[in-house]
Amino acid sequence: MRKRHWVDRLYVKLSQEGSFFQDGWGEDATIERVVGLLRRPPAPPRVELRWGPETRRRGWIEREGTFLSPVDDGTLPEESRVGRVQLLLPPRPHPRPPPICMHLAATGEHGYARRRQLCLPLLARGVGALLLENPLYGQRKPRHQEGSNVRTVAELVTMGRAVVEEARGLALWLHERGHPVGLSGYSMGGQMAALAAALLPFPTAVVPASAPCTASQAFLEGLLSRVTCWPALGSGALAQEQVRERLGAVLDATCLTLQPPPPSPESAVVLVARDDGYIFAEGARRIHEHWPGSELRLLPGGHVSGYIAGIPPLRAAILDAFARLPKQG
Repeated sequence: MRKRHWVDRLYVKLSQEGSFFQDGWGEDATIERVVGLLRRPPAPPRVELRWGPETRRRGWIEREGTFLSPVDDGTLPEESRVGRVQLLLPPRPHPRPPPICMHLAATGEHGYARRRQLCLPLLARGVGALLLENPLYGQRKPRHQEGSNVRTVAELVTMGRAVVEEARGLALWLHERGHPVGLSGYSMGGQMAALAAALLPFPTAVVPASAPCTASQAFLEGLLSRVTCWPALGSGALAQEQVRERLGAVLDATCLTLQPPPPSPESAVVLVARDDGYIFAEGARRIHEHWPGSELRLLPGGHVSGYIAGIPPLRAAILDAFARLPKQG
């Protein structure tokens, strides 16, 4: 029997029941298009960043940037079309471009505050950070959306695909400027980081933390199944089974085992809590087994407690992953 940490179970009990997918599936054509592109992604896109003025903090340099999302096929809400990033760099001078880790947002993570807490100590170790504001979150949130609760399945897969494509474009931008590139994130952010790394043509340091191998595991088997609005997706006993099968097929488009390992799996460190009630430890084991040479680290606690207390192990894993990254040029 799978163990679910008590904090995970309590968190779900306190969450709004049926808060995901309150408007059902969304447009079938959008789901079909996005699923097809997730399964067979094109080459990494190019993004053109526009930077604001440089701000010097005590111990780092900070800049805000914007870009047009490379997902320009009409699937993203208008409010999400402009991407936002925050770049944090170690103080100059740099003998060469410093390594930069891109940190992707977890479910419900609006803004940059938690990720800044994670990455600021890494700046003292010479590792910069690029923080992406998720589509459908923060200043990119659609007007009709309440908080983080995406209204349809179509919006969820659209967000996932957009995060992966934007992360690939940003990673390519960094790589072409000589920066050793890393990707990391917690939960959904970790899975999107892993997918982006697997779909890049150059080695990256990649650290997915408490990330599912496929999003279907979280929504069909994990505790997120209790906050899914199942009546909006179908009704009746037979319909419910068909709904679960269809939702699983759609969300399995994010499955990491459908894609090749990243170019340098030995520079990957996979983290997971032993009693994770959202994605279960075997999800991380599947990633580790699919990426030969990667390292799997099991941490105490569950999904929510890991999000709160897991910052020091995540920092250590990022430094270790960069240390294993093949030297550039």
